[in-house]
Amino acid sequence: MNANWRQKLTTVIEMSAAKKRKPPEINRRVLPGGVLIEDLRPGYGSKAEEGDKVCICKKTLRQTGEKKSFRRIIKIEKISFIIGKREVCRKMESGVKGMKQGGKRKLVIPRKSGSEAFEVELLTVGSNSSDGC
Repeated sequence: MNANWRQKLTTVIEMSAAKKRKPPEINRRVLPGGVLIEDLRPGYGSKAEEGDKVCICKKTLRQTGEKKSFRRIIKIEKISFIIGKREVCRKMESGVKGMKQGGKRKLVIPRKSGSEAFEVELLTVGSNSSDGC
């Protein structure tokens, strides 16, 4: 009977602890132009701003399943560009702007033929960024 009492007490304590745990906060927002941003990992250091040279690792994602979630990686590439010079599409620039080095975001960019999704990791910002990325 003593073991049964301990088991019940343990269950009550575990249930109480589970109620106190908060689910991980998902930071999602929609930018002007319809770009959906989901921060996957915060970065460190200075933020990427207008005029900064940045180097990113961009993973192009494909829609999978009936829930229309983007999961399957179909292409990975490293790109360097200067924010504001339109070396990449404006919506990609706006999705990278404000990220910190080492940060990772999922971007869903609306297109006329449907949405495109990317997982973007900011590798370098500013003078640390080399031409070869």
